[in-house]
Amino acid sequence: LGISFSYFLLADSADKDSTRVYAGRLDISFIQGNEINTEVLYPIPKPDFNTKEKIYKNRFTVSTEGTLEQNVAISFNILENQFSEDMIRYSLYNGEGIELSTGYLNKGLETLIDNLYFKPIETREFVLIVWLEEKPFEQIEEQGCKLFGRIHVNSKQYGY
Repeated sequence: LGISFSYFLLADSADKDSTRVYAGRLDISFIQGNEINTEVLYPIPKPDFNTKEKIYKNRFTVSTEGTLEQNVAISFNILENQFSEDMIRYSLYNGEGIELSTGYLNKGLETLIDNLYFKPIETREFVLIVWLEEKPFEQIEEQGCKLFGRIHVNSKQYGY
């Protein structure tokens, strides 16, 4: 009797877990592309979300679909930077204009935001603004320099 009960209990729990498939998908839609190539930046104070001149602005969406929750990381891989260190700034905003993060773009892979929670089915819009930060000294040599890189979006799904 004990063996039969254990068998049916094991078979019942195996059926519950084995018939479920957990899956998720991450879609990124770059409205202006994932490559950023700045050639004409002029020194300005920190711009706001609605600024359109003397900056580089990129709008993109991240969508998740499926049955899994996800943590998303958005990074910028700097492939070429002719600017001096701590001259190029960025701000990452959500689609409504709320600033999520800010910092400098110098070299290598810069994480713009990490551990951003997404529900199993969710779409969010982001705006990345890049500018040449105005400093209290002459910056003529910085004008005309180039920054080139790519936006990367990675996801870590919660497993069951």
